[in-house]
Amino acid sequence: NSHGFRGPEFPEKVNVVAFGCSFTMGSGILEEHTWPSQLAKIAGLSVLNLGHAGSSNDTALRFADFYLPKLKPQYAVWLQTDSHRIELIDQSCDRAVNLHHSSEDNLCKNDYFVKVWFSSFENHRLNLLKNTLAFEHLCQTLNIIPIIIPREQVIFNDVARDLRHPGPASNCKLAGQIYDKINQRTALVPDQ
Repeated sequence: NSHGFRGPEFPEKVNVVAFGCSFTMGSGILEEHTWPSQLAKIAGLSVLNLGHAGSSNDTALRFADFYLPKLKPQYAVWLQTDSHRIELIDQSCDRAVNLHHSSEDNLCKNDYFVKVWFSSFENHRLNLLKNTLAFEHLCQTLNIIPIIIPREQVIFNDVARDLRHPGPASNCKLAGQIYDKINQRTALVPDQ
């Protein structure tokens, strides 16, 4: 769409905003088979897919910080990605760089900070914890119900055409799990 995300243009009112990496964006499958599209079908809700391939949990938080105050959905669903990814903002060239522990980028091979950061699982754990707590706080501040799905909860029942990502059946199952979580969270919210 005109914002650079996979899916239709942003509607005036949106019920759910989905965040994540290529698992959310739907690499290797048709847009209609992504879990955000499947969730929209089974829940009858307006769902925006703000997934970005190759991105980190830092990116999801940055997108949430920018888009949630503008879109004001009822739910924000975040399918977390691998905790060994980080995002660095390079203001000198106005871009964000997502680094992975296995990146071939020279920065990963030659930069002391990056080598040390990737060498300790504790850095990954703490970064994920900070992002999770910040996402929850942001949602609470905006009166949005957060639904957070840890990456390790994604079950591959089938694979996408690229053989690296969840296929249509896996996305459909994930959409059902998220729909159940939405119903559970909605039941906990008192009528106003």
